[in-house]
Amino acid sequence: MDLESAVRSQPDDHVSREALWSSLLDDGEYDDAGRHLAMLVAARRDEPYHVLRLLEIHAACGGTADGLEKLRRDLGLVFETEAISAALASERLTRRAPPLADQIDLLRDELDGSDVEWFEGDLHVPHLDLCERPPLVVTGSLHVTGALLDGSHPLSSLTVLGSLFASNAVTRGELVIGGDVRITNLWYLNSGNDYTVHIAGDVHAAVFYEDGMRTTIGGTLTGAAVSLHNEVTTRVGKLARGTVDPQCFAEDVLDEDAPAVEKLVEAARLERALLRR
Repeated sequence: MDLESAVRSQPDDHVSREALWSSLLDDGEYDDAGRHLAMLVAARRDEPYHVLRLLEIHAACGGTADGLEKLRRDLGLVFETEAISAALASERLTRRAPPLADQIDLLRDELDGSDVEWFEGDLHVPHLDLCERPPLVVTGSLHVTGALLDGSHPLSSLTVLGSLFASNAVTRGELVIGGDVRITNLWYLNSGNDYTVHIAGDVHAAVFYEDGMRTTIGGTLTGAAVSLHNEVTTRVGKLARGTVDPQCFAEDVLDEDAPAVEKLVEAARLERALLRR
């Protein structure tokens, strides 16, 4: 099978396509990652993250990784930050935003000696996965076209002095936002009740699903909202316990009748919908 036929005959779902791609690489079918990348981008222009995943599989199987770093940069996954200590980050935040600095427990108490990524100004990225990144501070607003993901192992910490905008968000670590938060679809929050989210302004999400995250919102919370295992406090008081119809979630992110965090992260990374359309 030639390369063009292989690309155009790949299955429609991401998992099957990755399995096919891995088998082709295991058979030693192709060597030129640059040609792979060019053809995949041409054939799948609407799935750049999937193209990146295929190229990463190619590199992991021993193939050349030509174009991999360029693609990461083109997708906004690599952006210039200043690496500073947690102590210096805490000192800067105390000077620039004292009320927010008081909320950042991890930078102050647990991450001293670790590196922190400091980004000056507004940050626009198509996707942001913090699961394998150091703590991040953005001094402006953060605009994520796709999904914002963070982790609890290793622990993530995200501080944004401005507002946060994303299509979906799965929050498992510390999050401090100085402005508003607007999530177009799903915001899922679950740290196992270990960490906190602090939002100074208003929050809107089509579905807000707290499943183990103490959350403080200085303004209002709008959209379908549920609090299951911790406290969600807004300007008008605590969010009452409630339920969200599991039918609103995409079937492949459910574990019985509730969304599972591992499945949400996997689906978001593969650019699948987290909510039923």
